[in-house]
Amino acid sequence: TAARRGPVLCCADSNIAVDNLTAGCAKAGLRVVRIGRPEATRYDLEKFNLLEMVKDAKAQDPNAEDRGHFAHQRAILEDAEVVCSTCAGADHPVLQGKEFGCVLIDEAGQTTELAVLVPLMKMRSDGVVTLVGDHRQLPPTISNVDVDVEGLGTSLFERLSSHGVEPFMLDVQYRMHPAIAAFPAVASYNGKLRSGVSGAMRKAPQGIAWPLPEAPVTFLPVEGKEKSEGTSWFNETEVEAVEALLGSALAWNDIAPTEIGVITPYAAQARLIRRRLGCPPPGKRAAAGAVGVALVEVSSVDGFQGREKDLIIVSTVRANTSGKVGFLGDPRRLNVTITRSRRGLVVVGHFDTLSADEHTWRPWLTWAQERGLVAGCEASNPTAVGALKQLELLTEDQLLKALDATYTTQKQ
Repeated sequence: TAARRGPVLCCADSNIAVDNLTAGCAKAGLRVVRIGRPEATRYDLEKFNLLEMVKDAKAQDPNAEDRGHFAHQRAILEDAEVVCSTCAGADHPVLQGKEFGCVLIDEAGQTTELAVLVPLMKMRSDGVVTLVGDHRQLPPTISNVDVDVEGLGTSLFERLSSHGVEPFMLDVQYRMHPAIAAFPAVASYNGKLRSGVSGAMRKAPQGIAWPLPEAPVTFLPVEGKEKSEGTSWFNETEVEAVEALLGSALAWNDIAPTEIGVITPYAAQARLIRRRLGCPPPGKRAAAGAVGVALVEVSSVDGFQGREKDLIIVSTVRANTSGKVGFLGDPRRLNVTITRSRRGLVVVGHFDTLSADEHTWRPWLTWAQERGLVAGCEASNPTAVGALKQLELLTEDQLLKALDATYTTQKQ
């Protein structure tokens, strides 16, 4: 039983990913404790932070142990079903000498092998470890090129997979409208990813002029101009387009601002959008009395991996005459970008610049253009349009019984 095994140690490389773990465990009704500095914890999850839990206990009982007393902290940990921390945080002094029978590493495809070693050292000799991740999404962030060349930028998840350890694929997604999932299911997962949620359960948000109402995906061409800020980029014309989209979506009162995410590959663009909207950095509490667009979450694509919202608006930023897209050309980053939304996806960008990227963005734009999903452009493939419309009509059972993500052949 869980009581005999003791708590499960769940780790991820970033604080954002650990917050996602903590929130998921709490939503599932598990007794979860988050280790780490309270200021590094998302404001709505502070009550699960170990130091905050000790402080609350002290406030309720003046005779309780002091906040910093390890015995009190260890007692809270022993009562937990799940202990969450960053990989580095697994070496926290409060866990000194503590061993776990079960260790889980989330976002393992984005975590270096060296980082994974820290929680693994906390596993009992007869324990088990589970790596949960997706090597088709973003890899570990390595700032030193030499280190990356030497192989330290490869995750343990990817290394095991490349050496013949076959991952167990979770081949049914329950997040996205089937039409949103259609392209990544084929382009990133070879048609093996199917949808377990129907279009009827993911109605398109009102207030957005969806070219195809049955498919809440659109590309909005914007003739802006990129500008550099240090090593980052921003695009003021796209910011104005994002503001207009948000105003239109919120005017219909069909979607809460907290269920809208604006993501962009570049930190400079994210900062500019946050300044214009008046919203806080990711994980920080909005100002008292904040309403409307000030409650929208704005983040980089990398920072939003593992997250989801009902409506996602993407600002791609790059707009130049040479067709340079920088790290937007990584297909793993595109995969993360277009798989964050549940009900609707709007991509704002410069068509000519993005379509110059023949290996990543051009295939997605071609897919969208064939199906009439580029705002202001007619569909070039009526058959593909019909197939995409059909997804809206399929039930969960029909979606799950499909042989692959194209839904053209059903099992007998």
